[in-house]
Amino acid sequence: LPISLELGAWATLFALSFGLIFGVIAAVNQNKWPDYLSVTTSILFYSMPNFVMGYLLILLLVVYLPRWGIDLGFGIGGWDSPKDRILPMIALGAAPMATLARYTRSSMIDIIRSDYVRTARAKGLAEQKVVFKHVLKNALIPVITLVGPIFAAVGTGSFFVENVFNIPGMGRYFVTSMLSKDQTMILAVTLVYGIF
Repeated sequence: LPISLELGAWATLFALSFGLIFGVIAAVNQNKWPDYLSVTTSILFYSMPNFVMGYLLILLLVVYLPRWGIDLGFGIGGWDSPKDRILPMIALGAAPMATLARYTRSSMIDIIRSDYVRTARAKGLAEQKVVFKHVLKNALIPVITLVGPIFAAVGTGSFFVENVFNIPGMGRYFVTSMLSKDQTMILAVTLVYGIF
């Protein structure tokens, strides 16, 4: 459980930080190429299953880039060094990141069109100050409410990501207990997931 919770915490932190960045960029540049790029990336990450994302990350960063002379030092799996946490974190946090980016974008677009933002701009405030002090602060309210359910979803571990990257977490034990038909372990893991 501690390993799955740590992986879930890192994946949630990754999803929250990059989701906010992509959402803010998309909202500030509405109907321009950064907006289209952010929305397209979000749709791609949201629609791709996390085990497919894991295999693609392994293929790109562990197999193909070292062949081209760019070795970033990523391993195929395990949980030994801090570098081993990066690829599973990205694979597990990609879909929640896309969700948070879309919510941030739509919430900020609603706030940007409000009267008090128009008033702040009319007072002569710099655009950066308007975006970060007035718009983002109020747009984060619906976004922050998603962080709890996202952590509950990724914090219990992922069956597929933990198997793809050979991480000894709850998801991997659940799959192992399913394959060996260990009903007691299946019930225990299901109970822990239900509590989350």
